[in-house]
Amino acid sequence: MKKMFLSITAFAVLSACQGKSEDTKKDTSDNAKATDTPEGIGAKWCELNGKVHTAATPEEKSAAKVAREAFEEEVEKKYKDDKVMMEKIEAAAEACEDRSEGR
Repeated sequence: MKKMFLSITAFAVLSACQGKSEDTKKDTSDNAKATDTPEGIGAKWCELNGKVHTAATPEEKSAAKVAREAFEEEVEKKYKDDKVMMEKIEAAAEACEDRSEGR
């Protein structure tokens, strides 16, 4: 059970960090552009938050939490000095938070 949990956690962390190499940092696809907006970041957070609340097993829930927290850290690191952007991101996430939690 412990090995399974570690495997799931490792997978979630690797999935959250996927695409961080120098070659892929400059992704100019529509998806990357959408994620750079407060609404896109909020929607991504809500998607990850929904996975936490709909997880079927404790292992899935834990892996989803790790992925959500990794995403939060990435966003905070990127926009830590931009208070206006952070406020807009928080507002966008709050707008869909209840829905992502099934309320």
